[in-house]
Amino acid sequence: MLLPGDSSATLANVANPNKAQGTELERHVRDTAKSLSILAMRMEEGGSKDANDVWLCTPPNEDTLTALVWKRYIGKKSDGRRTTQTVVVIGEEDWWKIVDMLGYKVSWLVECKATQQLSVTAVLKKAQDKLRRYLQNKPA
Repeated sequence: MLLPGDSSATLANVANPNKAQGTELERHVRDTAKSLSILAMRMEEGGSKDANDVWLCTPPNEDTLTALVWKRYIGKKSDGRRTTQTVVVIGEEDWWKIVDMLGYKVSWLVECKATQQLSVTAVLKKAQDKLRRYLQNKPA
C-alpha cells in the first residue's frame, strides 16, 4: 500500500509524468476529504487495469458509489503552463442514490444535454453561473 509521503512513489513517477500527475490528484482528493473530517485512504496500486484509486468514508462494500475525478488541462498561459479545472463525474444510477439519500437537505440545479460530444466543464460552468445569477437576483 502506498502511504502519504512515500518517496518510492515519487521516484518511480519521475520517468512517467502522467502517472505522477495522477498520483498528485489522488493525494489531493484524499487530503481534501480528510480536511473535511471524512475518512479517506489511497488504495493499493493495481496496475492499468485497476481504476480505483481512493476510497472515502468506509472500505468499499455493496453500497459503495463510484466517481471519476478528472483534472482537465486547458489552454496555456503566457508562461507556458496550462490552467486546470477539476470535474467529478458519477454515473446516473449512483447520482440518483445520492439524491435519494440527501432527500430535501439540498437543492439541485440540473443541466440536461443530449448530444454525441459535450464540453463538460464549459456546460458545468454555465450552469454554475446561471445559479449564481439566479441567487443574486432572487426576489426577497
